[in-house]
Amino acid sequence: MNLYDVPAKGPKFTWCNKRDGIDRLFEHLDKAYASDDWFAKFPDVGVTHYPIQFSDHAPIEVNVFLNDFKWRRPHKIEAWNLEMNECLDIIKKGWSAKIKGSVDERYLRKISWTRKRLKGWSLEKRQERGESGMTSTSPWRKLC
Repeated sequence: MNLYDVPAKGPKFTWCNKRDGIDRLFEHLDKAYASDDWFAKFPDVGVTHYPIQFSDHAPIEVNVFLNDFKWRRPHKIEAWNLEMNECLDIIKKGWSAKIKGSVDERYLRKISWTRKRLKGWSLEKRQERGESGMTSTSPWRKLC
């Protein structure tokens, strides 16, 4: 019997050893697998990974009725982005922000804030350069 990963969304890592500094480890341990028969019975199956909060493992949820399971293709920063001072300014601002919460919460919020700002800035710069990228009318949008 062949087993395959069930598609997942949410945080990449599902386990943390709860140590600080360089001793902290993150791993993707918690996964769901299914056979061809299972996928045939539940074609819309998907897994949601939730943030690690109260345990060293992240809760995961398997849902077999995910008609609206949204896939987001990650935005990638391109080499030309890194050559611009504005990119570094966004990163510095995100990482120097004073945020309350645990070490994990502060880290995740800084990553999230920085990612959102870099993505918006990068897409704006692509338009200024005359690069269309993906638009909502693009046929590739349906695949992402």
